[in-house]
Amino acid sequence: MRDRLPQIESNGLIDQLLKNRTGDALNICAEAYDIIMASSDSSAVFRHFCNKDYPDQSADKEPVVLRFSDEQKMELVKRKGALVDGFFEAILQENLEEELFYMKLWQKITTETLLPDAEDKIFALFFIWIDNRIPYFKLGQPLILPDNEIASYVDKLETKLNKARFIICAKNRRLHTKASYVLEIMNEIENHQEKAVFLSIVFNIIHQIVKAKGEQKE
Repeated sequence: MRDRLPQIESNGLIDQLLKNRTGDALNICAEAYDIIMASSDSSAVFRHFCNKDYPDQSADKEPVVLRFSDEQKMELVKRKGALVDGFFEAILQENLEEELFYMKLWQKITTETLLPDAEDKIFALFFIWIDNRIPYFKLGQPLILPDNEIASYVDKLETKLNKARFIICAKNRRLHTKASYVLEIMNEIENHQEKAVFLSIVFNIIHQIVKAKGEQKE
């Protein structure tokens, strides 16, 4: 039986894969999966891969082997997407230390009975790698405010929120310019709870704008 590669060598193979090869994310994950499985510390190499961005698709790079077609990918999304997203979200909610998070997530990918084949596990790796919640970070204790307190802060911040909405919705301004204006408003707020409520409304304004643009395209 072939000896497993040390973690540092496996990490190097991941780096070479992402630097020198080109292809769609699922087929890149198929090659990454083989590297991870051949490592002496698979969860650590899995973490290393998850902390890497999707590579640029230069024409002069060697293409990865096409192991999955677009049709196969869509079929896997239909059959396994909800399952993977479900256990991924459940582990995210535990707010584990980073090392433990990746260990537990990799263990779930490799032992989940509803992901019996290598094809299913490669899909799970792909579905997690492309998720915006990767790379993962452990967060501190959350701020929890009762609804009536949030409402009182919103009333107090009405003018500042209206100004922020005006800035965000203004056309022909660069994003960093808008951000600097909104930051100036937030810096006028001294209370930590008020700042959090202010930012939450700003996030919601941006979300609504993005959602509206998406609906217009449809």
